[in-house]
Amino acid sequence: MLARGFTIGILGGGQLGRMMAMSAAQLGYRCIGYAPEGDNVMSAVCDGFVTAEWDDEVTLAGFAAQCDVVTWEFENVPVTAARAIPAEKIFPDPIALETAQDRLTEKRFIEGLGGKPAAYSKVDSSHDLITAVDRYGAPGILKTRRDGYDGKGQWRIMSIREAQALRVPDVACVYEGFVEFDAEFSVILVRTQDGEIRFWDSTRNIHEGGILAASRYPAGAEIERHVAHARELARKVADALKYVGVLTLEFFATREGPIFNEMAPRVHNSGHWTIEGAATSQFENHIRAVAGLPLGDTRTTVAAVEMRNILGSGRDAQHPRQRDRQRGGEADRFARPPPRLRQGRGERGPQDGPHHPDLPRHPRMSLFLIYARAANGAIGKQGRLPWHLPADLKRFKALTMGKPMIMGRKTFESLPGLLPGRRHIVLTRKERWDSTGAEVVRSVGEAVAKAGEGDIAVIGGAAIFDVFMPLAKKVELTEIHRDFDGDVFMPPLGPEWDLAGTEDFEADGDTPAYSFHTYRRVGEAASL
Repeated sequence: MLARGFTIGILGGGQLGRMMAMSAAQLGYRCIGYAPEGDNVMSAVCDGFVTAEWDDEVTLAGFAAQCDVVTWEFENVPVTAARAIPAEKIFPDPIALETAQDRLTEKRFIEGLGGKPAAYSKVDSSHDLITAVDRYGAPGILKTRRDGYDGKGQWRIMSIREAQALRVPDVACVYEGFVEFDAEFSVILVRTQDGEIRFWDSTRNIHEGGILAASRYPAGAEIERHVAHARELARKVADALKYVGVLTLEFFATREGPIFNEMAPRVHNSGHWTIEGAATSQFENHIRAVAGLPLGDTRTTVAAVEMRNILGSGRDAQHPRQRDRQRGGEADRFARPPPRLRQGRGERGPQDGPHHPDLPRHPRMSLFLIYARAANGAIGKQGRLPWHLPADLKRFKALTMGKPMIMGRKTFESLPGLLPGRRHIVLTRKERWDSTGAEVVRSVGEAVAKAGEGDIAVIGGAAIFDVFMPLAKKVELTEIHRDFDGDVFMPPLGPEWDLAGTEDFEADGDTPAYSFHTYRRVGEAASL
C-alpha cells in the first residue's frame, strides 16, 4: 500500500490524466506527468511535469526514479516507453497496451476468452480485401490495425466493386463486417493488485461522427439484458491480463447478444458520469488500485445521469481515441444538479493563453481566485467551511471589498446573507432560480461580461474554481496546516503559478497554523 505523500507518475498529459491527478491529490499523493511537447492540460494540477519524447530513455529513467508507482492515461503510449518503467512500478502491465494497440491482436485475444467481436479478416493486400468482402459482405470498414478510426486509417466499403477499386495501403489492415445493433454500451471495471474486481453500472453510449456524444444511465432494457454476459467477458479480460486499474470494454447490443467492439485499458470518457453519479469515481478508484488502497464503493448514487460531450473546433484533426482522452467537453462545470461540464484540451491555438470560447476580452479585466485549503486539500464540507479562522474571514473581506464576486449557486446559498460592498454574480444552470441581490447568469461568458472591467473575485465552489482557474491571473490562497474532514477538495497549484508573497502564522490554542499566499500566473505582471 502506497503511503500518503508518495509519488504517482502518469504517462500522458490529457484531461483524463488531469482528473486522475486531482483524485490522487485528494488521496494525499504527489503526481508527476510525462508527455512530449504539446497542450498538456494535466500539468496544471501536477506537482511536476516532464516534457520529453517517448523514446528518450535517459529522461524516462529519471522520471521513473522520481515515482513510486507509474500508470498511464491513454492507450497510445508506446509500449517501449511503458516497458522502460521498472515492472514492479508500472500498473497496469504494459501487455494491456500491446493487446489494445493492434486491432487484430485484440480481436484474437477476445475470441480466445470466448468473446464475440464483429466478423473480421486480416488484410495485407488487395486480394485479401476482395476475399474478405466476398466472405463477410458489404457494407464494412477497412481499418489499419493501428490507429484505425473514423477519419484516420479507415475506408468504408459499400460494395465488392469499391473493394476492387480501392488501393490497399501499404500497412497491415483488418476488414470488419457490418454489425446490426440496437444500441452501444460500455462495461467499466476496476481491478486491484490482489484480483478484486468491481463494476460500475453500464451506460448507453451515443456516438456522433465516430466520437462519443453522450452516455446515459439507466441504459435501457435492450442493454441491461446483455450486461451480465458482457461483464463476464470483461472479468476474463482483466484476469487474463492480470490487470490493475480501470479497464473499459465497449459493446454493441444485438439480438444475438453483446458483440465486442473495442477495449480501452484506461479510464474512459463514458465513465465521466461516475464523478457525480457514483459513490466513487473511476478516477479515484484507478488511483486506489495502482496505489494498493482498498477500492471505493462503485454503486450509482442517483436515479438517472447523463454525460454530454461538447466539442470545440478542429475536431476532424484528431482521431476519436485522441479526442476521447483530450476532451471532456467545454470548461463549464456548474453546481449540481447536472450537467457538469469539464475542460478538455485542443480548443485553442498554440499561441493563445488560457481562455474560454465565449469569454469577452476586457483588456483591463483581472480575474483572481480566493479560497482556503487544508493540508489534505479539503476546502469544504456539506456546503460550509470545516474550520473557523477569523483572520481568513478578515482577509477575504479586504480582498473582495468593492469588487464583483462570481460564485456558484450553492456557494451563494451558504453565505449568511448579502456581503456589503460587493456584487454577487451567481452562475447556475438551475432554471427559474433567483434570489434578491443575486445577479444570475447562465454561462462563463455572461458572468465575465456582467462583472465588467477591473478586478473580479471568484469565490467558489470547487466546480466554479475548476472552470475559472485557466482564466485567472492570480490566486489568493489561505493554506491551513492541518487536515480537515471534507467532501470538496482542491488539488495543489501547478507549475504555471509563481509564489509572489507569503505570510505565516503559528498555531494558537485551537487555531491551527496557517499561511496567506499570493500566487501569480507565470508571465503576468504584478499589477493586480
